[in-house]
Amino acid sequence: MENKGLWLGRRDGGSLTLVLVKPRLPTNFSASDVAPDARSGAVRSGGRSAAVTKKDIVRTIAEQLDLPQLRTRQLVQRTFDAIIETLVREQRVELRNFGIFQIKRREERTARNPRTGEQVVVPAKSVVTFKPGKEMEARVRQLDRQAGTPAGSGAPPPADTGRQAP
Repeated sequence: MENKGLWLGRRDGGSLTLVLVKPRLPTNFSASDVAPDARSGAVRSGGRSAAVTKKDIVRTIAEQLDLPQLRTRQLVQRTFDAIIETLVREQRVELRNFGIFQIKRREERTARNPRTGEQVVVPAKSVVTFKPGKEMEARVRQLDRQAGTPAGSGAPPPADTGRQAP
């Protein structure tokens, strides 16, 4: 029997794993093929290109797999919906070689309003966290090596907000 979609199953004492079965992609398919349409000229502030959108992903997958965009959009949306629904229900979704989405509870805390200096209570809330998988980490480290930057050299400097430090 051939796997053609999503598979949800329990393993290792009850942890839920969502397995996305990889379609047979053409050998020339690359994740770098999924990029914003250069014709749109979309540019972020700072001169960087705009983020890749769901529409860009759908267009690229449809072209690479020779599928109609409408059908591809439905498949991509169902994949996202399955991830969200599973995350809400099970609190954790593990996508092998991609990463782990997990819901964590942030406790109530006291913070300070930066404008007034007044202390405010930040209520408890649930947040989604993401831990990248080994393959993603390795691919991101390759960017550092290609750019000639040592891995682990820290985050880029903060953007200039025009405000002076106190």
